Amino acid sequence: MRLAVSERKLAAQNLRTEAAVNMAAKIANMTPEEISMQIDGEARAQGFIPRVFIVDDEVESRHLFKEALASFTVVEADDGKEALEVMQEEEVGLVITGIDMPSIDGFSLLEVWRRRYPQLSMLALSNDSDIDEVRASEFDGFIDRAAKWRNCASY
Repeated sequence: MRLAVSERKLAAQNLRTEAAVNMAAKIANMTPEEISMQIDGEARAQGFIPRVFIVDDEVESRHLFKEALASFTVVEADDGKEALEVMQEEEVGLVITGIDMPSIDGFSLLEVWRRRYPQLSMLALSNDSDIDEVRASEFDGFIDRAAKWRNCASY
């Protein structure tokens, strides 16, 4: 019963939001899509939509995480060097990084970002061969390539 009431309230709120976007679009002489993009941009700027940074040289892994995290803003880099450049321009709340990458590996990224952003949550994306080394590091946790969740620290 409570779920049905909550669903009705959410549906009503969605209709109100859609009506407000349409009204704003008419007033601003813009399309509803343009208004929605501006609202999304403002929500990101205010920190309402968490940003997740996926750093991995495997395109398939980045794509999988981006799909799984569809309700978040996902930023991507395909290696450690690009990740360092992107982090100068982006503010994120969580980093999921591969370990074995060309140019700069995940452990090096961890070291740099722990100094610059000590509160940043970081998860390692690794193979079973890296697990002992990841556990001994300052990563907040890790995801193995077989998609099994394991803890190496509390979140």
